[in-house]
Amino acid sequence: MHYFSKSARALRSLEDENAKSLSWYLRVEIDRINLRLIFENFQYGGEKDAVLKRLVPGGTLHMQLLESIASAADAAAAMDLLG
Repeated sequence: MHYFSKSARALRSLEDENAKSLSWYLRVEIDRINLRLIFENFQYGGEKDAVLKRLVPGGTLHMQLLESIASAADAAAAMDLLG
């Protein structure tokens, strides 16, 4: 999964508009992966620390926000933080 982070970072540094667009899409994919991990954790009752270790850096959502979402009382409260 860190492939996405490395690729997005490399593409973002290029001047080409297509590369910048692709970088943005990869960063959004990182967000999707991270949110899926967090919400699966709510669904299956895993440990918060375990999911935090698996989060992929480099998305559009800051890690501090993702940590807050993962620390929410339940999925509904986590969704409120996304708003």
